[in-house]
Amino acid sequence: MKGAKVKQGDSISSLESGKWVGKIFAPVSGEIIESNAELEDSPELMNQSPYSDGWIAKIKPSDLDAEMSNLMKVGPDFEKFIREEMEKHKK
Repeated sequence: MKGAKVKQGDSISSLESGKWVGKIFAPVSGEIIESNAELEDSPELMNQSPYSDGWIAKIKPSDLDAEMSNLMKVGPDFEKFIREEMEKHKK
């Protein structure tokens, strides 16, 4: 995965839960500069610690300014979503 070039929306990983498999999509285009090797042996980290130990990949954006409009907008709905997610994953 490291060094791979990805486009915004490309599948970069998957998440399995029971009989379901979902794709993880690149939020931006660019180069994957690091991936989380710990997930190979401990995939549960994505659920247990998504904002710290469960990260998937670090991507160096190639055209962030052009792709910003495709990302979530910051505002009351976004803030509410983030607060709810953080509350769900508190240790």
